[in-house]
Amino acid sequence: MKPITRRLLHASHTWAGAVFGLAVFIVCLSGVWAAADAHLRHWEAGARRLAAPAEVDIGQMLAAAQAHAPLDMRQISITLPTALHPAVRVSSGPAGRGGPQRGISLDPATGRPVADAAGSAAMAPIVTTLHKSLYAGFPGRIAVSLVGVAFTVLLLGGIVLHPRRWRDWTALRLGKGWRAAAFDLHRLAGLWLLPVLLLNGVTGIFSGLGALGTLTLSPLAYPGGMPQAMAELTGSPPARASGVPAAMPPLQTLLDAHRLRDPGLRAESITLANWGDAEASLTVAGTRPGLLSTAVFERARYRARDGLLLGEDSVRGRGGWLRAFVAVQPLHYARYGGGWGLALNLAGGIGAAVLAATGTLLWLGRRAAQGGPPWAGRLAAGCGGGLLAACAALLLAAAIGLDASSLARVFWGGWAAVATGLMLAPVRHQRRAAAAVLALAGGLLLGAVGIDLARSLAQLLAVAAPALCVDAFLLCAGAVLVALGLRLQFRSKDSP
Repeated sequence: MKPITRRLLHASHTWAGAVFGLAVFIVCLSGVWAAADAHLRHWEAGARRLAAPAEVDIGQMLAAAQAHAPLDMRQISITLPTALHPAVRVSSGPAGRGGPQRGISLDPATGRPVADAAGSAAMAPIVTTLHKSLYAGFPGRIAVSLVGVAFTVLLLGGIVLHPRRWRDWTALRLGKGWRAAAFDLHRLAGLWLLPVLLLNGVTGIFSGLGALGTLTLSPLAYPGGMPQAMAELTGSPPARASGVPAAMPPLQTLLDAHRLRDPGLRAESITLANWGDAEASLTVAGTRPGLLSTAVFERARYRARDGLLLGEDSVRGRGGWLRAFVAVQPLHYARYGGGWGLALNLAGGIGAAVLAATGTLLWLGRRAAQGGPPWAGRLAAGCGGGLLAACAALLLAAAIGLDASSLARVFWGGWAAVATGLMLAPVRHQRRAAAAVLALAGGLLLGAVGIDLARSLAQLLAVAAPALCVDAFLLCAGAVLVALGLRLQFRSKDSP
């Protein structure tokens, strides 16, 4: 590469990182939360956690739901239990036009109504929504995708700029000052995590921009626009009721017959249409091992009275572009590879946040050495540190058991308070203030872990196991943040 080309590329990489670094940090840190959303919902449930049974009689669950709540049998949806969402959720269409959907959650072991712990989670959606749309609806999704574009370009630019030296894959100078440590962390995160970082960046781009393109281009391919395009993917609606009553076979018998016919489709939900009518149908939706798709697109429809297969919907056999479009969400949110896939995704999200934080820190250090204005550093430290502390405070508040409105106030109020404190701190004390925020965030995480572990000791291992995985992750994160904060506090005289 010619020297002038390298200088131009380095300058563009540096300034693009300065402009988008804070946004990348916010999106990536909240993305770690969003990837673990289902686990956090289970963790948040606390004492309301249930154990997922090995076998569930769906017919008995439907009968129990009917006994406890009036259901509209023209449209029944049953969500099957999983380890992270062990309750059986039975819901029906609105009682009247425009009315709310009715539903009830049942303990799969007893059939008794229970609080829908995962479905009514108040903590988890706060940060997940921040990642998905920045609380700005569809325009926010586009903005998040544009941040993904910037992140991907920064990644590629960094790889092109990096010299090809094997010793750089292991060098980490923790005792040579904060600049050397930040530079090495920046380089190591980019080198070791490059494949998963690129995967998260590219899929993040298409998560919003792909939806925008589909929404814009679907009228060109389908006269009915987006609704017709989605109907093409998800299949036709159920047939209308004939008005002729018919005896229905046991629901569990129909589900067992489906499992024998198509064992590869792991059922996640069942939809009943016009139950008790001659044209009643049953739709099984789920996922398939090794197929990057969701229950929205993988479905089998049966005629209820005799179990006749009416049709199947799947991305198998579809075109490459369509399969790639459907695979974006499972890839971006780690719906592949089980626990190992999630761990890899979390490592990528943390690595991306480290890249953004260290890159921004290095740029701010150079600007400060050149006599640049301090407002950029205050803004970055306030917003980034505030988000980190707010997430930790939110976890502690959820472990204590605060209600939904209090959780929202803890998150937004905590973010605003810490950001304001860091931005208003005197220049000579900013290093110590940042160290205090890191130690505070770590301490809050350790507090949340302690409360949940004390609660988990009174639960069966089968109930607490998913929450214990979250506790282990938070324990490690809290310990690292406390250690980092204390180290920075002791080295405060090395402030830039």
